[in-house]
Amino acid sequence: ATADSQPTKNATSSVGSLVAATTMPNVKISSTLGNEDVQKVVDKLYQYLKTINEQGIDFMEYWDALNGIDASKPENYTTIFKVINITSNNQLSKENLLSSGKKYAQKLSDLVNNETQKSELDLQTISKKKEHQRSTLLTEVQQKEHHLAELQKEIEAKKIQLATIDTQFQPEIETARQKIFLATKAAEIVINDLNNTVSNIEKFI
Repeated sequence: ATADSQPTKNATSSVGSLVAATTMPNVKISSTLGNEDVQKVVDKLYQYLKTINEQGIDFMEYWDALNGIDASKPENYTTIFKVINITSNNQLSKENLLSSGKKYAQKLSDLVNNETQKSELDLQTISKKKEHQRSTLLTEVQQKEHHLAELQKEIEAKKIQLATIDTQFQPEIETARQKIFLATKAAEIVINDLNNTVSNIEKFI
């Protein structure tokens, strides 16, 4: 069996009644994804169906034959079915058509489910990584804020010390000035006395 072309949108939707419904994961699609992004994935899924297409006449050949015709008309399904059987010596039966169609749908569903599970695991890993980084950053911010609060307290304390520094050292400054004044005054008195004595010696002796 070969699948060289993709069914049209109408054909695909109509064939849905022949193919078993598959339950796809409920994945939230980003609003940034458009029709082009979806179409790329659709093209890849069609390519995958080509790779798993089995030999012989089955659903894939029937599906391809529906491509390009009005699949909304029930008689076209019968016509295509008869044409394929005429050209293939009745190799296609309704049972084979239904079973092979359901089988391809199941394989495709399994592929998508497996890939989705991988992506969900990746998503969980990324989410855990994000939450770990969020927790780490939150802890660091809290630590920095605590440290900043402590620094702010120290700054306020230093400001108070700075504002009272004159008052704090005034007594010591006054004591030092008094010592200078007393030493200078005492030295003046003593030196004057010495000078007077020296002067008197010169005069009287």
